[in-house]
Amino acid sequence: MSRLHFSPALRRKALAAVAIQTCLLAGAQAQHWGFGDEPQWDVPAAAPEQMPAPASASSSAQPATELARALRWPVMLGGKPVQPPAPQAPAQLPEVLGFRQALERALIAESGYRAQQAEHAATREEIPRARAALLPNVSASGIRYDNNAYVTQTVARENDYISKNYTLTLRQPLLNQSRWVQYRQAQVRVDHSGKRLEAERQRLILQIAQAYLNCLYADAVAQFAQAEVTALEGMLASVKRGHEAGETTLTDIYDAEARLDDAKVKQIEAGNSLDAARRVLETALGHPVKAIQGIAQDSLTLAPFESQIAQWQQEAVEANAEVAAARLALSLAGKEVQLQRAGHLPTLDLIAQRQLSQSDTISTLGTRTRNTMWGVQLNVPLYSGGYVNASTRQAASRLTAAQAKLDAAAEQVRLHSSSAAEKVHASMDRIRALERAEHSAAASLNGTEKGLKAGTRSFIDILNARKQLFEVRLRRAQANTDFVLSLIDLMAVSGQLDGHNLQAIDGFFSPADVLELGAHRPAS
Repeated sequence: MSRLHFSPALRRKALAAVAIQTCLLAGAQAQHWGFGDEPQWDVPAAAPEQMPAPASASSSAQPATELARALRWPVMLGGKPVQPPAPQAPAQLPEVLGFRQALERALIAESGYRAQQAEHAATREEIPRARAALLPNVSASGIRYDNNAYVTQTVARENDYISKNYTLTLRQPLLNQSRWVQYRQAQVRVDHSGKRLEAERQRLILQIAQAYLNCLYADAVAQFAQAEVTALEGMLASVKRGHEAGETTLTDIYDAEARLDDAKVKQIEAGNSLDAARRVLETALGHPVKAIQGIAQDSLTLAPFESQIAQWQQEAVEANAEVAAARLALSLAGKEVQLQRAGHLPTLDLIAQRQLSQSDTISTLGTRTRNTMWGVQLNVPLYSGGYVNASTRQAASRLTAAQAKLDAAAEQVRLHSSSAAEKVHASMDRIRALERAEHSAAASLNGTEKGLKAGTRSFIDILNARKQLFEVRLRRAQANTDFVLSLIDLMAVSGQLDGHNLQAIDGFFSPADVLELGAHRPAS
């Protein structure tokens, strides 16, 4: 076997390069442990990296700290490379599904969110790929030929020989603005993907909350429909007994029967609506749902959030995930302009090569040659037919479009946050008003029943008073679900759907108030 030998001068240059790179890596480690001012990139996948400060496209020399960051190893957590989240096996749902449990289950089972997670994990690999273009590239090649040469001179002769050629090449970019811009683009692209993932998470939470609360309201409608049927059946029996005693008329009986038939139709419709709402929730969770927790009436209050709602509105544009994603898309478009302009700039590479050849040509038959070369390669673009200028103009137009999209997203968030805050306050006012209305309707029903015994009221008055009470209670149930959903919507648009606030929302639901879905369907 042939061995490659390096000259002392080349070894000294290699040692010097290693020393420089060691210093740069030491600087990267110092920043990794918090001694520098550069942002950290080795964070969990659930927390997207912060966008680095934009750099000018005209700067050719890169700061040592940025080079140190570029030379880091891939993102590590606990000494192990970050891997994309493995798919989890569906877990058995509890008999009574709570609100927080429904959200946790949906984040595991919902296919769209899992696809977004996998896409984010793939995007994170853009950073090591872009960093690889800034690091040395080492390649080795070998060639072996069996040669048959026929030479005609004074005396013709034929030579059969074997030629060999082995090459070891190192190439290190020294000046390449395009690759540095691509590295910064990769960092912003990962941040953008993280914000898109967060926006998808908030969308899913809002979707599951809507499905869960729809089940609650549909169950309340079914309960009141069943209660109305039960009450009307009892009322019809009382009217018939009164008719036998000569106290009521046939008109009272017909009116009670008509109301009972109408109530039974509403009961069937309410059961169908409850089944449809339950199927939507089960589809999102990927598992059948038997029972859910109801809303505790006494827990519905704005007290924990009253002082924060105004602040959420003010910070909505800064904290909203969609606006943050649009802002990062604008930064990405700006760096694309820098990338296209870099097509005018020269590139400089360091090249070192070690070559070993044997019997390379017939004139060097039987000769072994070792050749060591090192130097720099400068490439200056002169003319490309206008391609670079056209690409730069195209990127500039897309930058303008990205700015317009950011402005539109910010304006939409301002409008949405104001509307959501108004809905929260309006829903709370409705709950308080309907609470008073419920007390009044209950008192009215009680007075009407006493009037019936005194002979001043009729059975029709009882039916009307009872129907009014049921309608008020149903409207209050609707106001309860509207309040919870509007509060979640405000948190989502303001970027406040964190674990703490979700825990506070979960406190609105009572484990003691169990609603068995489908328990109020009429018997077939």
